[in-house]
Amino acid sequence: MFLLVVVLFMTPHDLKQIGNVIDKKFDEQDKKFDEQDQKFDKRFEEQGKEFDKKLDDRDQKLLPLMSKLMDVKLENYDRRLDDKLFKWKSEVIDAVDALASEMKDSQDFRLITTNQIAENWERTDRLEKKVFGAVMTA
Repeated sequence: MFLLVVVLFMTPHDLKQIGNVIDKKFDEQDKKFDEQDQKFDKRFEEQGKEFDKKLDDRDQKLLPLMSKLMDVKLENYDRRLDDKLFKWKSEVIDAVDALASEMKDSQDFRLITTNQIAENWERTDRLEKKVFGAVMTA
């Protein structure tokens, strides 16, 4: 009931504020993901330098295999990151869908109520004409 009352008084300014909050949340998540990517890239570069120092001629034969293994690990990391981002976006969209549904319901309720009020005024006017011979409303 409280949500319905809140939705009835929602203005375009309120919707803009909600949009700004959602945009801010997306920006925060993007910033977090960018920071994680930078940390990962930095660690990957540092580890790559260490590997280069430790590898000798015999270990050079293993480099293509290690490269493929790193590619697989990176793909798995990227896939997990995408899954988490997709889940988070789905939650946000579900929340917005619920809000939009409530707004639509309140609009329908207002339309029905307005029509019922108009019909009641017409009925009252007809009854006043029958009973008093004229409409008594001011």
